Amino acid sequence: MHTFSRTAFLDELDGLIPDPNAPHKYKNESLADALTKSDLLGGLRDQYELPRKRDITGNQAIPEDELALYFTGNSLGPLAKLSRHYVAEELDVWSRTGVNGHFSHASGRPWAAQDECVARYAAEMVGAKRSEVAVMATLTQNLHTMLSTFYRPNVPDGIPSPLGHAGTEKRRKIVYEYKAFPSDKYALDSVCLLNGLDPAQVLVPLRPRDGEASLRTEDILAVIDALGRSGEGAMIMLGGVQYFTGQLFEIATIAKAAHAANMLVGLDLAHAFMNVPLQLHDWGIDWAAWCSYKYASAGPGGIAGLFVHERWGKHPIPRPSGWWGHNRATRFTMPETFDPMSGAAGWQVSNPSAIDIAILLGSFETVIEGVKATSSDNALALSGIGSDSDTEEREKLEKLGCGRIMPILRLKSMRLTAYLELLLGPEGFNLESMGVKLCLITPEDPEQRGSQLCIQFLDNASQAEPHKTGSTDQVARFMGKDTLLAKVMELIEKERGVLVDIRYPDVLRMAPLAQFSTYMDVYHACEALAWALGQLQSV
Repeated sequence: MHTFSRTAFLDELDGLIPDPNAPHKYKNESLADALTKSDLLGGLRDQYELPRKRDITGNQAIPEDELALYFTGNSLGPLAKLSRHYVAEELDVWSRTGVNGHFSHASGRPWAAQDECVARYAAEMVGAKRSEVAVMATLTQNLHTMLSTFYRPNVPDGIPSPLGHAGTEKRRKIVYEYKAFPSDKYALDSVCLLNGLDPAQVLVPLRPRDGEASLRTEDILAVIDALGRSGEGAMIMLGGVQYFTGQLFEIATIAKAAHAANMLVGLDLAHAFMNVPLQLHDWGIDWAAWCSYKYASAGPGGIAGLFVHERWGKHPIPRPSGWWGHNRATRFTMPETFDPMSGAAGWQVSNPSAIDIAILLGSFETVIEGVKATSSDNALALSGIGSDSDTEEREKLEKLGCGRIMPILRLKSMRLTAYLELLLGPEGFNLESMGVKLCLITPEDPEQRGSQLCIQFLDNASQAEPHKTGSTDQVARFMGKDTLLAKVMELIEKERGVLVDIRYPDVLRMAPLAQFSTYMDVYHACEALAWALGQLQSV
């Protein structure tokens, strides 16, 4: 598998440009077209139902087959065509067989064990053994489940830990990233309060240095080391990719340091799952949770997942229990005493929605088939993926790596994101020349970011007051709807059919995904941004 080199990528682009010395050399539609046509993953796009431009703009004069430019897969991935097919099958089984569908299913996916087929694929995507992964619930529910399991400060000896005593009366501090996604902070506050503790005394926020947007790894390690020396550190919980800045943390390095400090490691992988390669087993991560409706296209509020390292299978620790986590062989005999399934499956609480599973399965299989089509070697390597023999073989391995799918998606996403960065800059559409101060707050190093660039409108923050709807029951889409940033977003959406998103108060996020985005999409989106800024500056 080839790795990404920014230098090699720039050389490739210069070889496709008539005049590599031109001042705005990347502002070239022919270049975008050439890159799009040579994309080995390009055929995957046709397997998704992308929003239509006429539906986004409201302009019914636009041809029905003209697609919107969709850069919000980091918020909600598009529908895979295969998912629609699988959902129809589930509805048909429900209609024809009713409750019998739990054990007899015309398409071979009985509901009583349906989560197995998607858990195998999810394990592949996160670099884990099948026994370490469960597909269940939603992200924040899974965060609560993991925190309530692994943070036990009022238990005299803490939880039975392979690392020692974690979460004892002295070991109470939890390290987290400042400006984490709000739900993460709410969950952390909750676990403190439920244990009778003051979050302000327990939680240790990691803040960037003054004038910087991203966290430096050495600063994270310094905090971990200090808590290890004092004996106060219980756990660190980080996002794999920071939702606001797009920073990809150096997870392996951080996890190693945390374990050396006798701290547990938990991850919120909402923006990392199927975005970047992960090696949860090899890195020794204690637990992780993710949602699947972003890069994995599991649908609005779709089913989520969690990871529990196999080392914890040797320690039958208390956890929130439910009947779906009970031993599958005796689950339907309704015993009074909980007998957890081995591995992560023992943390399942309720039976999953068959519709949610069908959507996720269609998405996984769409990506796998798209990667197979890129080369005969990939087709051979993935021929048995998810099978019983493949799953059993992976269970025996000591090292799993990052799987066979994500490195291929990652290479394309790094190229797309680098191309987006070039087009936003002085050698592309040069947006700063449009009279607005912009700052890329996502790390410039391709290895330290995922498929997302976050652009801060520096002259926008002072104007960005939260927009109120007048009722707490109504949801305001725009925060500060009269700001330059909100006006830009509305213009490109309603006039050009470009979908991006805003994070309060002044950040525009754009995410080109390897699964369906093209270089031509990136070009036209940047062209639309430049046009919108020009329109607003002329008013």
